[in-house]
Amino acid sequence: MHVEVESQTPRVLFVSNPSGFSGAEESLCQMVLHLDRRRYSPVALISLEGYFARRLREAGVEVVVRGDSFGESTTDNVLYVASVVKKLQPAIVHSNSVNGIATSAAAALQRIPLVQHVRNGVIAPYSDSMKWAAAVVVISEFLRREILRFDLDPSQVHLIPDEVDLDYFRPGLFNKADVRREFGIPEEATVAVMIARLATNKRHDLILKAGPLIKGAIRSFHLLLKGELYGDSESYSSWHEQLRYSGLGQSVTWVPFVPDIRAVHTAADVLILCSDREGLGRCVVEAMAMELPVIVTNSGRAQEIVSGGYSGFVVESGNAEALAATVIEALGNPGLCRRYAGAARQYVERHLTAQAAASKMAEIYDRILSCQR
Repeated sequence: MHVEVESQTPRVLFVSNPSGFSGAEESLCQMVLHLDRRRYSPVALISLEGYFARRLREAGVEVVVRGDSFGESTTDNVLYVASVVKKLQPAIVHSNSVNGIATSAAAALQRIPLVQHVRNGVIAPYSDSMKWAAAVVVISEFLRREILRFDLDPSQVHLIPDEVDLDYFRPGLFNKADVRREFGIPEEATVAVMIARLATNKRHDLILKAGPLIKGAIRSFHLLLKGELYGDSESYSSWHEQLRYSGLGQSVTWVPFVPDIRAVHTAADVLILCSDREGLGRCVVEAMAMELPVIVTNSGRAQEIVSGGYSGFVVESGNAEALAATVIEALGNPGLCRRYAGAARQYVERHLTAQAAASKMAEIYDRILSCQR
């Protein structure tokens, strides 16, 4: 480990044992990019080299990479994270995900306050670290309600929704025909995209069930699925089997990792997120910023920012028929979609900017450190 960070400002060590790249990692990159360096100096600890490490370095962050996982509850992992904390001497340790007991214990051993970020609706894995934390940051009111069931002090739980860089995510950046050609999608197709890692709670089964109903009403319908597999190979096999018998055939395109997610948004006419108990769904915020119409379910946080009948479509969770009907309505009414998309961009401009989120995070750090003086 070799990291030299010279700064007179308090240092924040951002920790993320997961080193793939999904919504949580993009949000962290946006956070450190817009954090006021006159107030706080970010450094990071992650497990593996790759795209995530590169993005952090591009944001001007010094990155420690172990080269292996430190998420398991072992003495070696606690001692390793503790050694990093001792060397870097941060004022705050900020856990960006479920990092296991090593991060919490290492911060406690050095008597350094811990901030735990909770970004998804599966709360139980965070339960231990939340007990150690000086502050818990959630991305939705839905998650705040869920977390308060763990008997935490409400004053310790802070709401900072997922943010977006409005200069980076804006309409008109790519040519739709070009990106469709790149993904092998017919230029004249009517395209719905679902951006979600291949996990059970994301409900790919639901959109695959709705797909034939949509195809029956809109012959040009094409489904673009963007997402990586994270360990659930049984579900992945089940979805492939479902797709095989769906009759959709060449009307589905699946792409795994894409370096620039904006191209995926550009290829589509509408975005679908049909997850169960979604913490928020960063892809929804990005789509709203790019003026891509969105369809979300009434399960989880996404419905809090998508006002049905004003800035997007909200559909009953777990109902493939209702989902199909809403997709057909959206794709068949481009005027309505344009109106929703414009209103969605305005909402993001008012409430969900990356600069505002980073400023709120710095205020939380200020409060934590002021209590230590």
